[in-house]
Amino acid sequence: MQVTVASQAPPSVRGSDIATVQRNAAAADAALRALQEDLPDLALVVLPFGCVSGGAGVVTAWPATEALAPWVAVAAARGVWIGGADRFDGAATGFLVSPGNGVVLAQPSIDAGRGAAQVAVADTPCGRLAVLVDGDLLQPEYARLALFAGAEILLNPCRERRDERSEARHLSRGARAWENHAGVLVSSAAAPREADGAPAAAFTGRRVGEVWSHSGQLLVAGEDATITAVLDLQALRERRAEPWVNFPAQLRTGLYAGAYAAGDRAEPEATSAGPAPPAYDVLMMQT
Repeated sequence: MQVTVASQAPPSVRGSDIATVQRNAAAADAALRALQEDLPDLALVVLPFGCVSGGAGVVTAWPATEALAPWVAVAAARGVWIGGADRFDGAATGFLVSPGNGVVLAQPSIDAGRGAAQVAVADTPCGRLAVLVDGDLLQPEYARLALFAGAEILLNPCRERRDERSEARHLSRGARAWENHAGVLVSSAAAPREADGAPAAAFTGRRVGEVWSHSGQLLVAGEDATITAVLDLQALRERRAEPWVNFPAQLRTGLYAGAYAAGDRAEPEATSAGPAPPAYDVLMMQT
């Protein structure tokens, strides 16, 4: 399966009005049309955080389905699946658009703490996809939620920046791929442009694209406008079917699950020495 991570060139324009959204979608459509001349088998495109509004966020009066209508048209015209993220109703939200069925997935940032932590998964010809927005992918437990939901490829539209933790974030994405036997596709934009064409002063984005295989191998990375790679979905599925290769997901979770469930029901296990001791908290850490 051929996939493209697009950091979007030219940079998207900032704005919350429908004209800005349509302009950014039209620019992406033109870029994809040119890309497909060289990559006719292109199946999946991942756009960076802020691809809809250039990082300005979509006004709360618009539901995501309405704001994404121009992107639904792009997916249909190009015949590709499109994943991305922006701010809708004040929350960072990842989305997945089908070339035939419109918006099939909208995943608010788990880290925002709105409701129970859960990950939505969509079945596609490209595999089972989940969208973990920005720093959500860097949290091992969030990536594991996606695994338990059946996700095979994790899309990570994000806002990367240059700082002392850049390399750590880079390596963490590979760790999430290896730990969960999942492909990981990362896309971050450079600074978007204001309506007058100048770079947005308040945005500190760094253009980054990465494609990690299910074995944790970095297939391709760079700061070009687009990068492409081929993911072997069949090899991923065969690897997951082997019972001994993913100790954390297949053994440790089952080992702990019973105790977690009992604790949630406030049912501490009795011991052979007598009544159960008082409950206490334990902080578990693992390198």
